[in-house]
Amino acid sequence: MNIPNLPGRRVQQSGKAAIIVLVLVLLVAVGVGAWYLVTHRGPSGAGSGLIARAIQMAPARTQFLLAFDLEKAGIPRDTQTQVLGTFLKSREFRVMNEVLQDELGMTLQEDFLPWMGTSGAFFMVPGEGKQSLLEGIEDSPEGLPPFRALAVLQIRDEAQARASLEKIQASAEEGVTYRTEEIQGVSVHLPAEPGKGLAWAIHDQQLLVGLLAADLEMGLKPPAAGQALADQAGFKAASGQLRRSDAVLGYVDLEGLLKGAPLAEIPSPETVKMLSALRFMALGSGISGRELISDWHLGVDLEAAGPLGKKVFSTNHNIAFESAGLYSKEVDTYAAFNLRMLWNIFCDIAAVFPEGEKVLARVASQFGEVGIDLEQDILGVFSGEFSYSARNSGRIQAAQYKALGEGSCQDISATLQNLSQIPLMAALGLKDRAGLDRLLGKIPPVAMMLSNFTVTEVEGAKVYSSPKQEEGPDAPSFALAFSDKEILLGLNDADKSIAAALSARKTGENVGSLPGFARVLADLKSDNRAFLVSFQDFGR
Repeated sequence: MNIPNLPGRRVQQSGKAAIIVLVLVLLVAVGVGAWYLVTHRGPSGAGSGLIARAIQMAPARTQFLLAFDLEKAGIPRDTQTQVLGTFLKSREFRVMNEVLQDELGMTLQEDFLPWMGTSGAFFMVPGEGKQSLLEGIEDSPEGLPPFRALAVLQIRDEAQARASLEKIQASAEEGVTYRTEEIQGVSVHLPAEPGKGLAWAIHDQQLLVGLLAADLEMGLKPPAAGQALADQAGFKAASGQLRRSDAVLGYVDLEGLLKGAPLAEIPSPETVKMLSALRFMALGSGISGRELISDWHLGVDLEAAGPLGKKVFSTNHNIAFESAGLYSKEVDTYAAFNLRMLWNIFCDIAAVFPEGEKVLARVASQFGEVGIDLEQDILGVFSGEFSYSARNSGRIQAAQYKALGEGSCQDISATLQNLSQIPLMAALGLKDRAGLDRLLGKIPPVAMMLSNFTVTEVEGAKVYSSPKQEEGPDAPSFALAFSDKEILLGLNDADKSIAAALSARKTGENVGSLPGFARVLADLKSDNRAFLVSFQDFGR
């Protein structure tokens, strides 16, 4: 979610004060990226359950929450070690360490990583008397937002964490001072002048960071019974849509948030009505069996959405994602997009604006100039599903890790070289094969190009293979195939990829038959208006 920058003069912080802000933000937002930190120390134990505690800690009025627990993400220990080792050797890490050493006499390895945990949370609540996080932004005091916000990071060693933070606090630039007071029996550290530094406290194996004492109170004073985010009806409806949320949980109260948005400035009443019917956005991720399942949901009150909203969020846009039956189990990456949904939504919304209608007419006219009827020759021929797959895509990540481990970033030429050796395939779904033939007949350059290709037949489909421009087994290759259900495009080892795909559809040994992904696809047959489905085999 993007929050507009606060207007007015910015608080000037330089030197050590800027480092203080940098380090504290790093702790609560980026620090967890060190995976299990020093992985040989084993799991913290305290990390488990932070997501559940966060939704009990956050007030019912919370409009944004993001919580994560990487111990529940199923990341293999050897992968954690590899990522951490690469990060510690990277040029970026060395530069960061040099700055910390120069300004504070500290290093990440010695002063931060040993006590940082693998779970955290961040949530925002409208300020007192306000209905939305967006309300009052233009009138907020210098250095302070009009909302309450709290970041929570699970820690492994309270004494080490406190020593590091007190050292940072003691190094604040001249004129920036802190005071200590107690909230619920817990010592909290507050900047003497609100906004001139971050407020923080350590309690129950957690580092709490905010701007004001009121922010820290959200983590130290539990809401009254029935007043936590976990008790709020909108949050229950949102989280109830998620298959798993024990590794990552995200929530946005769109209904509350939009109360502070300038919807009245939108010239289309139908669009305003549709936006006012948005209720929530939720995302979740977690392990189910051997799979890490992630999903994202947008909640809409269709009865309140008006005619435009009912069109935009109609189940008429749904597709069956048949391409999951096309790609072989051997691929390690697959994704499919519902382009028909995007086009239909664009047309529905454009139609309520005068300029939008002109754009649609212009698009249809441009196709007409070359003898193509947009409705009949394009929308009537293609199903709207676009998909792609890759094999050996881990090659790129491995090369990037190696470069980072050597203290540099992989240059673009090396990346392109690795990409040229990864078999890629894409497919565009068809619903009228004869219509495709008519369309291609209206585009002479396509026939001219295909006349230079070698033609073979695989599983009843014609496969057109381009002549190789280079010799050798790793030379780039391109192939194009036309089946009754899709156009297939292959790049690098193209003939083999297309043949494997057509065979996978016939034998049933495809991505769609994998147990975890098959469960996801089965759910998509219900009324859920999916735009994207994807699959990633992390083991490969």
